[in-house]
Amino acid sequence: MDFLNSEKIKAVISDFDGVFTDGTGIVDFEGNVSKKINFQDVLAIALLLHFGIKVAIITGEKAGAVDYLKRKFPKIDVFQDIKDKLPVVKEYVFSQGLTSENILYVGDDVNDAKSLLYSGVRVTVPNANPLIKETEGIILTKKAGGEGVIREITDALLGDKIKTTFCSGELNEQVS
Repeated sequence: MDFLNSEKIKAVISDFDGVFTDGTGIVDFEGNVSKKINFQDVLAIALLLHFGIKVAIITGEKAGAVDYLKRKFPKIDVFQDIKDKLPVVKEYVFSQGLTSENILYVGDDVNDAKSLLYSGVRVTVPNANPLIKETEGIILTKKAGGEGVIREITDALLGDKIKTTFCSGELNEQVS
């Protein structure tokens, strides 16, 4: 992805289902839902935080996997069971002292449309709703939801910073 001005982006805000996951879940007989996440994305969160980029997850559902990420990374901001995401995105941007131009938003469905349009960088996945893929200025990842989308974005955003840090051994000590 040759699209990112890494100096401008100060926060990555992402939907959860369809980005961190493939959009499916396993429902047991009691109605509990389990979701599979890609641990490349887990490392990507650590990398973003390590390099001073804020991370927020805004999801329309309540998910144990999101709770897991919040426990693992207390510095991320998590908003669950949000039906209208744009007011939350705007309040988050304001509370962090940022502007919409500082935001990279990742979403895959119509409930992400307004937040995508508000954000400086708009990213979606190949398996997104067709209407989202038509959003003005949208960038399409190579990886589908659940396949390491956040890692793909992180690699594009941070580029050589990851390689330099990893080769120096600093990454192994500070990111896990």
